[in-house]
Amino acid sequence: MTDRIDMIRSGIYGVCVGDALGVPVEFRSRESLKRKPISEMSGGGTYGQPEGTWSDDGSLTLCLAQSIGETGGVHAHDIMERFLDWYENGKYSPWGERFDCGITTAQALFRYKEGVEPVLCGGNKVSSNGNGSLMRILPAAYYLYSRFGADLTKSRKAMDIVHKASALTHRHAIALSACGIYANIAVRLMEGVDRETAVRDGAGAALGWYRRHEKFAEALPIWERIRDTDSLAELPETEIKSGGYVADTLTAALWCFLTTGSYRDCVLTAVNLGEDTDTTAAVAGGLAGLAYGYGDIPKSWLAALKGKPVIEEACTSLLRGMEGKTPENGACGVNTEKEAQAAYMLRENLKEAKADRTREKIIVMGGSFHPPTIAHFKLLQAAADAVGADKGIFAPASGKYIERKLKRSEPSCKLMTDELRIQMLEAVCREDPRFSVETGEMGEDAGNHAYDTLCRVQKKYPNARIFYLAGCDKLQIMPRWRHIRELLEHFQVLTAARSGQKPETVIARSRFLYENCAGFLFFQMPDGTEGISSSRLRRCLRDHDEQARDMVTEEVWEILVEKGYADLDCISRFTGRYAFLGNFYDAPVEFGGIRYRNSEAAFQAQKCEDEEKRLWFAGLAPGRAKSLGGRVRLREDWEEVKTGLMLEIVRAKFTQNPELAEKLLATGGKRLVEGTAWNDTCWGIDIHTGKGENRLGKILMQVRDELKENQYFSS
Repeated sequence: MTDRIDMIRSGIYGVCVGDALGVPVEFRSRESLKRKPISEMSGGGTYGQPEGTWSDDGSLTLCLAQSIGETGGVHAHDIMERFLDWYENGKYSPWGERFDCGITTAQALFRYKEGVEPVLCGGNKVSSNGNGSLMRILPAAYYLYSRFGADLTKSRKAMDIVHKASALTHRHAIALSACGIYANIAVRLMEGVDRETAVRDGAGAALGWYRRHEKFAEALPIWERIRDTDSLAELPETEIKSGGYVADTLTAALWCFLTTGSYRDCVLTAVNLGEDTDTTAAVAGGLAGLAYGYGDIPKSWLAALKGKPVIEEACTSLLRGMEGKTPENGACGVNTEKEAQAAYMLRENLKEAKADRTREKIIVMGGSFHPPTIAHFKLLQAAADAVGADKGIFAPASGKYIERKLKRSEPSCKLMTDELRIQMLEAVCREDPRFSVETGEMGEDAGNHAYDTLCRVQKKYPNARIFYLAGCDKLQIMPRWRHIRELLEHFQVLTAARSGQKPETVIARSRFLYENCAGFLFFQMPDGTEGISSSRLRRCLRDHDEQARDMVTEEVWEILVEKGYADLDCISRFTGRYAFLGNFYDAPVEFGGIRYRNSEAAFQAQKCEDEEKRLWFAGLAPGRAKSLGGRVRLREDWEEVKTGLMLEIVRAKFTQNPELAEKLLATGGKRLVEGTAWNDTCWGIDIHTGKGENRLGKILMQVRDELKENQYFSS
């Protein structure tokens, strides 16, 4: 396909049409669609939308396409701003109104609004592996094809860009690798390679690349079924899952693509698999559009498709991005003259501030400090040194603000009291006599906005020159801050830039920031702060990870231990590196003559006395198994036998999976406690009340003791 705009339309319309076909029947079961299959574009149904309406799959694809076209590359902040514009204002949608959004994507956007670095916003838990980044990754593949050709695995940079585009909302290795596999197939189709060869060579090259990178070791077993494309195409429909799990979506889309011979048949097959109908069809439709061309998409479907001007604009923009032309600059990238001017102004602003000896200089650092880390201390210290400040002030946010914030991002997190945070910040201040704590934001009527805080400090020190300390990642969202114009009129923002970050680039891209460049100064992030944040520290404390101790000052660590927040002799959350301890971990278990996908399915199945009903659970994911287990009729002796059955199943899990046994043994003598946020006081301990029997934790410790004695495990 030589005409690039036709090539772009083929894939982008392929995504949007597939999405629109699936929207009316999203969440419908396969059985119901067999009774009444979809054969044409329709409306109504799940969301009550008109015929031809596409959803978040199409919208986020267009956001990415438009961003690439206007910035000349994959720029995280710009993409997230567009995602946010869609989420809050309905832009890039057929009707100017959003009606659907995945949970993991929504959580990522909340984190971005709170100022988290874009590439760290995506969920990185196993449970975060929805299909929300896969469904929108195609525009990145177009861009990379124009830069790196038809084999992205030959360039580490190309693969990193794919992963970066995914990580904005989904950054677990499984989601990242799904996008990498899909992109490598897509670029081969853009090259004109036939369908079977594109899938075989694209998937093969990607999996070969992932085998060479340890970070993706966890994801490799997930992709066993797509290694052999011939075998994949021969799988019966009953072996194909079509839910929201990204591995299921990619496998289903490739199966539909390989087992059909036209765009129409491919997307209809995808929709009629049921469940996540719109996304499976969108992902399959992107590939089918590339393979068969825009002309193979049924004309009646294109005629019914809504929002075509929005799609056309995104396609035209993406073409500019592929050709290295952006609307403002006529070439790929930021206007270098504006960037150079911004860099010069930032340097001059810093020189002027440091040379100013006419008045006292104070730096204010706002934040949750939940808890304060060594990075907070080093950052304020480096900022004070950069401008020769006389004072550095920590201004912690109110507990109510933090509670609202954590409810969105970490609903199970235990809230630290204002008094405890002040105690820890005062301990940090004892490390540098210039530092103190300002508690004005903690007042009942105090605002939690930077401008309000700075005004309170200025009132206390009327003759001082006040700077507000913020990370480079905050620059992109500053234009949305309350009273930002007043803030820049009366104060200055001191920006910390990590290695490789260029504040001048961010400022040059924003008209508002560029026009107000006089209000900004920047300095380099000090060593020893990379990767340290309060959220990471909280995770390490929950997981009893020894890295937590290195993230705080010695005195803060002593306070955390004293108050019961730090305990390295206990594992109380079965997440992250300790996810394998939980029953939701995907590890096959054979029990009672049936092979189950995971121990949760094996346990829930035992609620049924009928072996035929137990077979229902064999291939279920843990969440679905638990849901089904809550609806079956319980065997009469369930309460008497359930603990013994759990012991047998957990024992089977670790004796049948030697690699998991090694991990369990590696926990040494640590107490194992299943801390739960869902009030399970039988198998775990409620993290809010501290109450519970912790039966699962006790069972795990018993099995660990048995493994040590080699009673049930042989190497």
